Amino acid sequence: MEYTSTPIQEHGQLVGAVVVFWDVTRRKEAEDALQRALVEVEALKNQLEEENTCLQEEIETRHNFGEIIGTSPAVARVTQAIKTVAPTVAHVLITGESGTGKELVARAVHRLSQRRHRPLIKVNCASVPRALFESEFLGHVRGAFTGAVRDRLGRFQLADRGTLFLDEIGEIPLDLQAKLLRVLQEGEFEQVGAERTYRVNVRSITATNRDLRQDVGAGRFREDLFYRLNVCPIDVPPLRDRLGDIRPLAVHYLEQACRQFNRGPGGAAELLGVKPTTLASRIKKAGLKRPTQR
Repeated sequence: MEYTSTPIQEHGQLVGAVVVFWDVTRRKEAEDALQRALVEVEALKNQLEEENTCLQEEIETRHNFGEIIGTSPAVARVTQAIKTVAPTVAHVLITGESGTGKELVARAVHRLSQRRHRPLIKVNCASVPRALFESEFLGHVRGAFTGAVRDRLGRFQLADRGTLFLDEIGEIPLDLQAKLLRVLQEGEFEQVGAERTYRVNVRSITATNRDLRQDVGAGRFREDLFYRLNVCPIDVPPLRDRLGDIRPLAVHYLEQACRQFNRGPGGAAELLGVKPTTLASRIKKAGLKRPTQR
């Protein structure tokens, strides 16, 4: 309620007052609803900014090619595994040596999944400072620590209803793995400095060049986290185990280089010392598409 009181005076003496009361319930409810809407708008604004930052990082770091190249039996096994696991909701663990294309496999799984219309958020676990692990993954509220000048969404929130790609998962410190396990297992967490519990629906794709089974045996990696991640493993073979893919890879990279240096559609053929028609035939046999000249 609100009210106004107007005094009534006669010959300088107070003889009474006129008091008017208003029921402001609806106005206060409208103000509260508007305030909540403004908070939600601000949260969505922050989410869009964070997603844009993540997408820009992905654009800057993406590979020069957008498909897995090769016709060897080893590559065929990988692509078949991708086709099998992609439509499911299972967590995927990608293993293989550095440089074998684990991120390409992760992108392919996401692209063929039902979550392909939502973002694929990537985190390189090895590059996240230990002190900022929780903030990076779970987010924080303003004032949670020195330097937290505004609310920040974590990578799990950005990947909600999408896919979170955790590269170099074996580099996460042992004492922080429990926090990661809880989010993957329960789908809920608290931001740093906040009391509210958030829920997310995230599919995780993890990758490592380490032997996690050996790390589990040595006490460097939690066994329960390993089995949570290792639902659908995909092992990516090194190039030395698929020598037949060297030629199509070489042709592909040569085409890419020619395009970058404006050598024109026949640039690769000129460098190889063959006719453009011969190169086109080789590309077709390798199962590749000639890049569009820009």
